Amino acid sequence: MGLKGGWFMVGAIVVVALYFIREVFRVMRGQVTLTPRQKVARVLGGALLLAVMLMIAWWPHLTVKTNPVAQLLFLFACLLALLLVILMAIIDLGETARLYAKARKQLGRETLTPEDIERLLRSETRDHPDEVGKGPS
Repeated sequence: MGLKGGWFMVGAIVVVALYFIREVFRVMRGQVTLTPRQKVARVLGGALLLAVMLMIAWWPHLTVKTNPVAQLLFLFACLLALLLVILMAIIDLGETARLYAKARKQLGRETLTPEDIERLLRSETRDHPDEVGKGPS
């Protein structure tokens, strides 16, 4: 990795780290409402993503003079961490979908049914000034 690529990786790590720290502070201040499972998934996902980026950045320096088995173990650890990042994202997505379904179900219970609308319309037309003095039709 040349100088340009190295600085690009350092910049990417800094950007991800700053975003991760910003999100942690937003959760701590209560600006974002998350379930405990979402908090854990997001913190672990962010930390693992930073770890993977650091592992990728240090890959050439750590494995230059090591045997091929150590290099394969390092790459396996990198791959495992990436799979865990994906798992954390899936857990977060599932929790978000569960909360959405719960809110939608609650909203469905709170809305008016067609029978309620018909009953309200009948009560409004019965007291309407045009209907006063008219007999039942």
